[in-house]
Amino acid sequence: RSNYNSFETKYSSNCTWFVSHALWAGGVAKTGNWTDSSFSIFNLARKSEIPGPTKAATTADYLKNELIDSGVGALEQVDINTAVITNAKVGDLLFYDWDPNGKADGVVDHVVIITGFVDGAPVVTGQTNNVLDQRWQYTSRQELITSTKDVVIPYIMRIRH
Repeated sequence: RSNYNSFETKYSSNCTWFVSHALWAGGVAKTGNWTDSSFSIFNLARKSEIPGPTKAATTADYLKNELIDSGVGALEQVDINTAVITNAKVGDLLFYDWDPNGKADGVVDHVVIITGFVDGAPVVTGQTNNVLDQRWQYTSRQELITSTKDVVIPYIMRIRH
């Protein structure tokens, strides 16, 4: 939480890079496919940055897949129209599937981390637009996500740590 607006911006969509660092700081172990320093040319976020972070450390859909594959997280679709997410905990992740054309395509595009609760509903912290304890259903401009995108499919990832 304390680094949400001072975190190093390395990528145009910095959400996953920020969440990766938050998970590592919380004690979740890096993997060969999810690390900030890799020599594996096939896993690198940028081929020009060797050593460098992997795709899973910088891209939401790759992170989702790596955390599932490594057994760190379990994914469950949630209803964007229901503020309270049953059994959500601080440190769990929320992934969002949307596209610029307003249609979800099965690939997650954004990730934030749950940092608290207001009236039982999760609030999240994330980076790209530097949000701290924002309601999980809202944009950084405090608009309902569904009012800015035609289709949004959110998922909670329950972290097993």
